[in-house]
Amino acid sequence: MIINKKLYIILLLTGISICSFSQEWNLVWFDEFNTDGLPDNSKWSFDTEGNNWDWGNDEAQNYTPADNNNAWVEDGNLIIEARREQYYWAGDDETKNYTSARLITQGKGDWLYGKVEVRALLPTGTGMWPAIWMLSTDTEYGEWPSSGEMDIMENVGYDPNVIHCNIHTEAYNHSIGTNKGNSTTISDPHTNWHIYSLEWNAENVSFYCDGNLVFSFDNEHNTYKEWPFDKPFHLLLNIAVGGGWGGTEGIDDNIFPQRMLVDYVRVYEESDTPPVEQAAYGGNAHEIPGIIQCEDFDIGGQDVAYNDNTPTNEGAEYRTDEAVDIETSSDDDGSYNIGWTTQGEWLEYTVTVSETQTYKLTLRVSGNGDGGELSLYSDGVALASNISIPNTGDWQNWTNVVVDDIQLNAGEQIIRIEIAASDIINLNYMNFSTLSTPTTIQLRQGWNLIGYPLDETKTVESALQSIWTEVEAIKDFESFYLKSNQTGLNSLTELTWGKGYYIHVLADCELVW
Repeated sequence: MIINKKLYIILLLTGISICSFSQEWNLVWFDEFNTDGLPDNSKWSFDTEGNNWDWGNDEAQNYTPADNNNAWVEDGNLIIEARREQYYWAGDDETKNYTSARLITQGKGDWLYGKVEVRALLPTGTGMWPAIWMLSTDTEYGEWPSSGEMDIMENVGYDPNVIHCNIHTEAYNHSIGTNKGNSTTISDPHTNWHIYSLEWNAENVSFYCDGNLVFSFDNEHNTYKEWPFDKPFHLLLNIAVGGGWGGTEGIDDNIFPQRMLVDYVRVYEESDTPPVEQAAYGGNAHEIPGIIQCEDFDIGGQDVAYNDNTPTNEGAEYRTDEAVDIETSSDDDGSYNIGWTTQGEWLEYTVTVSETQTYKLTLRVSGNGDGGELSLYSDGVALASNISIPNTGDWQNWTNVVVDDIQLNAGEQIIRIEIAASDIINLNYMNFSTLSTPTTIQLRQGWNLIGYPLDETKTVESALQSIWTEVEAIKDFESFYLKSNQTGLNSLTELTWGKGYYIHVLADCELVW
């Protein structure tokens, strides 16, 4: 785009510091777009000056200031909207038939080297030309292309699944046929979220889509004409309409309005601090059988011990130096819980399993949305997939979800619990317990008095499943259950540990707890 157009148990849960390959990155600037309204004016400006000369690309839109509402924040996303509407610009005394917005961080976010990461949905349709890119802040080497340009993402609507990454310098640019860049084909960028990123240092600039390298350009150590990328640059987000590239096949007026949605923008600087090695929180591995508090995940940071999709601790409790969202829990154990979980997040825990056997896992959870699903792994091997988590009616209304068949091998390992799907669920703790040896009781036809031996409350039918076809009635000292329900006395609905029950069966049978 030329100038005048202008990051073991894992709970799938983002961090201030992320580790990418051998590099350590520290977050230095970000916008998560969590506040509805106009874009944060301490970080973004509306750029309109180039309307005076059609941005050098014969573009068909006027970029508008904030009051035209071509860009706003809503439901956690920045929205840039291109519309088919007339807009007069006094600078060139022209009325254009399309409007859009061009947001820049110049003077509010300028960086020399680092990593830029943007998660976005793109507009689509013939005539669209969205871009995520960077320009020199002070243009010390002169006007475009002398001071350089780095295109993190460009897309043209008539070729909707192709993403282009380019650099422009005085020596290398398309206007003289020496352009340097590359492209990649991805899946429906207008309906699927993708992450577009750049990593830049004194020797190289590399462009990525979803972590996959698209284009890399090395410093040739000649002059600024080949490498002007040794000065601060700022970020730009925009949708152009038409123009010398975007309008090659015309503009389809039936597609409007079109939007680019941005989930987040994050800028990192490379750290001299070596990555933190993963280890058990507190220095000792969690023991199984036993209870693991979910907030006691391993140390190591983002992409090492956890992945969280926001860069700060939303609950601002307990481990406030981590990005995992932790808040005080109102559950009976009086500790903390993990909250604000979203699909794609995870946590890791180092554990020591005492004995190879099958364990029962009790997950203490809550949620007030559509529920979610968790998956569990040990050293990358699936233990349980898509464990369903219900809506409990309130964020602090806690319930148990039980999985009876978790097979674990003895020894130290890292178990993963992963958010497979989520409308946000809260996690308090995981309790791994040994399975009791089944108890068998011989019942005679008629009334039998038994004691309920399980520590888990169950419904009458679930607890007596092994003899249910023979059960006629059940009672304790206070209530009664008649299977036929003809008398309306079915006030007994659950069996509870430590209580005695009379069970009337139609024939001799064997009860298995």
